[in-house]
Amino acid sequence: MDYEALSQKMDTIFQDATGLDNRLKTGIYPRFLSKKRMESIKDRDPLICRAAGNLSVGFYVNLPEISTEHTSAMIVVTNSLAGRMNMTAEQIYRRSVKNLLPSCVIIPFNEMLGEIGLLPPDEITENIPVLYVSNKTRSNGAAAILCRDVKKKIAEILGDPFIVIPSSVHEVLCLACTDQNAESIISLSDMIRETNEAVVDPLDQLSNCAWLCKNGRLIPQQACCPEAI
Repeated sequence: MDYEALSQKMDTIFQDATGLDNRLKTGIYPRFLSKKRMESIKDRDPLICRAAGNLSVGFYVNLPEISTEHTSAMIVVTNSLAGRMNMTAEQIYRRSVKNLLPSCVIIPFNEMLGEIGLLPPDEITENIPVLYVSNKTRSNGAAAILCRDVKKKIAEILGDPFIVIPSSVHEVLCLACTDQNAESIISLSDMIRETNEAVVDPLDQLSNCAWLCKNGRLIPQQACCPEAI
């Protein structure tokens, strides 16, 4: 689609006030935002909520009318745009997480490795006690861990509490919380920090510390203590 046609499509969407208001409520999704991403959108006055250790959560509205086969079109929800929704920030947060739930994915880590070709087919069936959590597109899917039903399902598989490794803004990894790895959660955080510095693009870095998820609540490693575990 050329630029002129794209602009016309955008004009049509924003001139239809009723349609836009409905889209804001039904097409809004949450995303974890890296510090680098926050810097890139700060001039747009984005609506930001906090979750999981004061991490930044931003909101986007999908625009399927102007999306292509290879690119998903979306707009950042700014404070001014949020103002026309007649909803509080907390209500917007809850609505976006509800909208996200149907696209959430929880699969064994070895299946994910096979999916991207890093594990031979004959080894995919071997059990790796780690779950990969994202969305169907595998893009900006780490926010799936905000969904209560996702955390509940993970707890059913791994037990409660469980450990969450924030791999990137695109996914998190979850593993059972045994006495041994509960004590080494600080070491896990050291590993995450080193991986971020060496491998993960700053735009995609989610957090440098592991989380504990207990009773559906995400607790950053800094706040973990024997009483929390």
